[in-house]
Amino acid sequence: MILSADQFKVYAENWGRIIPRCGGHLVGYFLPYEGTNDVAWGLIAFESLSAYEAYRTRLKADPEARQNFSMAQSKRLICGKKEISWKWSRVH
Repeated sequence: MILSADQFKVYAENWGRIIPRCGGHLVGYFLPYEGTNDVAWGLIAFESLSAYEAYRTRLKADPEARQNFSMAQSKRLICGKKEISWKWSRVH
C-alpha cells in the first residue's frame, strides 16, 4: 500500500539512480491514475538471469539502496512487496 504519493515519488526517483548503477534497466514505475491508490508496479529489465543475480548482489551492497529501502520501511511507504520474474517473448 502506498501511503503518500509525494514520498513515493522521491523513493522511486532515488531508484532511478540506484538501479542503473547496480546493473538493471529501470523501465518505469506504474501507478494508477483512477481507482485504487494502494498499488504500484516497478518494472526492471535485465539481459539474463545471471545479470539479475549480479544486480541483486550489488544492490544489497549499495549504501544508497539500503538507505532508500530503509527510508521506505520507516515511513511505511511500502507495506507489501511481491517479486515476479518474467521472460521476454518476442511475437512475430
